[in-house]
Amino acid sequence: MNVVRDVSGEKFKNYKDYSFCLTGMLDLNLSWKLKRPHVDAESVPYSAERRSQFPDLYVTCQLFSGSQPLTVLLKTSYKPMSSKFAIILTGPQKLHMWPDCEADGSEFTKTPSDTGVKDEMDRFEKLLKKQDRGDIPRTEWLDNLAYRQIEQIHKKHAAQSEKMLLNIDLPRFDFPVIFDEHISRENPVEAKHRRLVRSHRNSPLDRELKPNPKIRDELNALTKFLKSVVWSDPAEAKQAVDLLPAWVDIDVDDALELLGSAFENREVRSYAVGQLRSANDDDLLLFLLQLVQGLKFEHIDNSSVESNLAEFLIERSVKNPILGNYFYWYLMIEYEDPAVGKMYGKVSYQYMSAMSPTGGLRRQNLHRQAKLIETLANLSKSVKQMREARPKKIEKLREYISDPKNELMSFEPLALPLDPRIEVTGIIPSKTGIFKSSLLPLHLTFSCADGSLYQAIFKSGDDLRQDQLVIQLITLMDDLLRKENLDLKLMPYKVLATGVDHGMVQFVESQSLANVLNENNGSLLMFWRKYHLDERSVDTFGVRPDVMDAYVKSCAGYCVIMYLLGVGDRHLDNLLLSPNGNIFHVDFGFILGRDPKPFPAPMKITKEMVEAMGGFNSVHYQSFKSYCFTAYNILRKSANLILNLFGLMTYANIPDIKMEPDKAVWKVEERFQLDLTDDEAIKFFQNLINESVSALIPQIAETIHGWAQAFRK
Repeated sequence: MNVVRDVSGEKFKNYKDYSFCLTGMLDLNLSWKLKRPHVDAESVPYSAERRSQFPDLYVTCQLFSGSQPLTVLLKTSYKPMSSKFAIILTGPQKLHMWPDCEADGSEFTKTPSDTGVKDEMDRFEKLLKKQDRGDIPRTEWLDNLAYRQIEQIHKKHAAQSEKMLLNIDLPRFDFPVIFDEHISRENPVEAKHRRLVRSHRNSPLDRELKPNPKIRDELNALTKFLKSVVWSDPAEAKQAVDLLPAWVDIDVDDALELLGSAFENREVRSYAVGQLRSANDDDLLLFLLQLVQGLKFEHIDNSSVESNLAEFLIERSVKNPILGNYFYWYLMIEYEDPAVGKMYGKVSYQYMSAMSPTGGLRRQNLHRQAKLIETLANLSKSVKQMREARPKKIEKLREYISDPKNELMSFEPLALPLDPRIEVTGIIPSKTGIFKSSLLPLHLTFSCADGSLYQAIFKSGDDLRQDQLVIQLITLMDDLLRKENLDLKLMPYKVLATGVDHGMVQFVESQSLANVLNENNGSLLMFWRKYHLDERSVDTFGVRPDVMDAYVKSCAGYCVIMYLLGVGDRHLDNLLLSPNGNIFHVDFGFILGRDPKPFPAPMKITKEMVEAMGGFNSVHYQSFKSYCFTAYNILRKSANLILNLFGLMTYANIPDIKMEPDKAVWKVEERFQLDLTDDEAIKFFQNLINESVSALIPQIAETIHGWAQAFRK
C-alpha cells in the first residue's frame, strides 16, 4: 500500500481519503545542481576571455504562475567558473540556461527553459524518466548494458556541446501538490482543485460506463477541468488551452458539451470540432439539430471571425446531400429569428457558395423545396379561412391541386424536405384530405419517382420545433438501444419544422388507442383477433406472436422514453396503434414534466394496456417490465450525451425549454436517477410502473377526456 508522511513524520493510513496536499504541509529543501559542458579554451561562448569577464555563476529561483510571481526572488552565492566543475546527470528536470541574460519568468519569456531543439541525449533522458516513473519495466542485466552505452554517448555528447544546462531534482509525492498561499480568505487554487476532484470522483455520469471507469474518468475529466478555468484570466486561459493536446481524445458526447454556451474560448471550441470529425454521417445526423444551435455560441456575427463549427458542418453537408438537406432547413427556421437571423443567413450563404461549381442542381433542388413549402403553407392558410364545411373544403383543396397551373399534381422529381431519401413527383388530388383537428392539417399523398406513395401531414399555425426535438431524441434513443442489441420496435416517424408556424409530419397508418378500445369493448386482444388471428398461438391468446412482441416491446420503449423526457398530456387519443401492433406516441405539446392535467402518472400504462399482454401475472407483462428495466439502464449509461444535447437546445425557442432554460437539463437529469446503481434503478422504475398502473386520478381524467372528444364529434 502507498503510504505518505506529513511534516511530523506521521503516516497517512487512509490513502484514499486524500486527494492533494499543500505546499505549506511540506518541510523539504529544494536542491539544484549545475551542469556545464567540457569545452576547449578557444570555444565560444565559454572561452577563457569570456570567463575572465564573467568569472562567476549564481542561480536565482522564483515560483511563477503564468506571468505572476508567487514567491520572492531567492539567489545563491557565486560559484567559480572552473574547468573542474562537475557534470552531473541526475535529476528529471533539465533547463536551458542563457548567458548574459536575466530570466524574466513571464508568459512570453525570452529565456525559455526548453528551446525546442532535441538531440539524441534528450531522447535517452526521456526514456530514463519513463523507466524511473515505472512506465518502462526494469530488466537488470539489460539495463546495466544500456546504462553503460548511454554513459559513453553522454561523455561524447558533452565534449561536443556548447549548451549550458541546469538539472533540478524535485521530490516526488503520491498526491498533487497545491500552492498554499498564507492568506485569511480561501485559497482559490485549493478551492478550484477541490471542486475539480470532487466533481471528478463523485460525478454519477462516470459510474458504470463503458469501456471502464478509469478511461471514462480520463475522458470526463477534461470538461470538468475546463469548467474550473477562470477564462477571464489570460494567463490561466492560455495554460488551459496549451494542455488540450495532452488529454486523451474525448467522446462525441463530451465534445458536444464543449460547444455549449458555457465555453466561449475559440481554441476549446475548435478542439471540440476536431473531436467531432470522428463521427460518421449517420451519427452526425442524430445530433445535427443541436450542432446548428451551437452556432449561436460561435460569435460569428462579426465578419472577421471564422467558425470552425460552421466550416465543419458545411464541409460535411456538401459531401452528404441527406445531411445537407436537413442542415439547410435547420438554418432556414433560425433565419426567421430576428435575434440571430443575420448570422444564420451568413452561414446559409456560405453553405450555398461551398456547393459551387458543381452544386447547381442541389441548390436548385433546395430552392424548389422552399417554393413547395411556401405554396403548401399558403394553401393551408386559405383552407382554414374558408367558411364552408370540411367536405366542401376538401373538394376545393383537390380542385386547387388538380389545376395544372399550380404545379402541384405533377412536377420534376424533387427530394422531399421531410425525408430527402424520397423523391416525389406530385400530389395525388384524390388521396388528399383535411383532418378534423382545429388547425385543419392537410393530409397529402405524394407520388414517388419509384412508383410508390408517401403520405405526409402539413400543418400551419403550429410550431413543430418541440415535436421535432422529441422525435429526434426518440430516434437517438432508439439508435442507442439498438447498439446494445435491444430493438423495442419504436418506429419513430419524421417531423420537420419548415417555419416557426408550419411544418411536415410523416403519416403512419394507425388508429388511436381510444378508438380501438371503444370499438372493441375495451379489449385490444379482441381487436387483434379480428385482424391477426392465429389460433395455434396459445401463448399469445390466439394473436400472431410477432404482433404481441411488437406491442410489448414498443409499450416498454415508449414508457421509458416518455418518462425520461417528461412528456405530458398523455391520453389514449395520442397513443396510436399500428396495424402490426406497434404502439407509438404523437403530439408533444408538453415536455419536461409539464402537464395540463393535475397529478399525472409518471408514464402512460393503463390496466387495459396490461390486459392486452395477458394481465399482471402473464409472462408478457413480466417481459414488458424486463424491457423497461433494461432500456432504462442502457439509456442511463448514455445520459451524458442526452443531457449535453438538451444543453445545446437551451436557446432554441422550444416552448417548454424557454420557460425555464436554466432548469431544462436538470429536469431531465433528475429523471435519470444517476446516483443509483443498476439494481437500485430497477427497483425505482418498478415503483414507477406500479404507481402508473394503479393511479386513480389519471383514470378519471381519461374518462373526462373521452367525454369531451365524444361531445366534439
